[in-house]
Parts: sequence; structure tokens; C-alpha cells
Amino acid sequence: MEAIVMNTPITHSDYELRLVTQLFVAILRKITQAENEDQLRNKTLALRGGPYNEYFFFGFAGSHFWLKQKGYPDRCLVQVHFKPAQP
Repeated sequence: MEAIVMNTPITHSDYELRLVTQLFVAILRKITQAENEDQLRNKTLALRGGPYNEYFFFGFAGSHFWLKQKGYPDRCLVQVHFKPAQP
């Protein structure tokens, strides 16, 4: 896997800056702890609720994971590219 941080979250207040930064770092930790696509899928299940849903949304495409900030759907924050399985 290869993770690429493409942008950082946009915030509009000091409170939001602290909260969104903490959530973003927690997501990055989950990404770096995963060793493969299956592990990343399992680790991101916990992101489907709570404060993460308020600020972020994410998904899996054919060969990568993407993370975006709500309100900025055309601005990708992180992409994780999966290497093809070895035969």
C-alpha cells in the first residue's frame, strides 16, 4: 500500500481546527496501522459513526481508498493505493 496525503482539512475556527485535526490524525493512524486493503477496510469501519461522519467521508474504489472532507467533495485529502496481489 502507498498512502498519499494530498491536502489538509479546511477549518473555520480554532475549535474546529483542533477537533478536525485530531480526527484527521486518528484516521491517518488507522491508515498507517493497516498492512493491506482488508485491514484498512476493517479499521475504517469504526469511522462510519460519531464525529468522523460530521467532517469526513471516504470510500474504496477499484484499487484505492480515498478520504474527503464534507463540504469539499472535489478536494481529496488522502488516497491509499493498493498493490496488486502477487500470484
